[in-house]
Amino acid sequence: MFKNATNSTTAFQVQDSSGNAVFNADTYNDRIGVGTSTAANELSVNNITTADSTAQVAIGTNGVANKGLLIQATAGQTADLMETQSSTGAVTSSITATGGLTASAATVNVLVCSEYLQLNLGLPNPTSQRYCRLWC
Repeated sequence: MFKNATNSTTAFQVQDSSGNAVFNADTYNDRIGVGTSTAANELSVNNITTADSTAQVAIGTNGVANKGLLIQATAGQTADLMETQSSTGAVTSSITATGGLTASAATVNVLVCSEYLQLNLGLPNPTSQRYCRLWC
């Protein structure tokens, strides 16, 4: 356990050989920064260009060719890769293990352009499926 006598925005830091923050614990604001010494959110990964203080996690890509987040399934994955939930824990949307998008609302907005995109808009009643095919 590590405990400072007073809170600080740089209470605990790991730096590289050039003095750049690799990890920063801000005990004054209860924030953690990875790749930044000025965490603007509870968890900040790298610096972001536009602050959003309502986000609990913020990820900056630090480059035009960098991905912001990668979620990779394991072989045989059956559980969703990602879910959003209501305050009661009910799933409101998810990305399935095979990359399918599900949403509890009937409105799904997607913009992808290759040859064509087929959307399966599942409505609350599982027997009422709507299909839409768009050509680009």
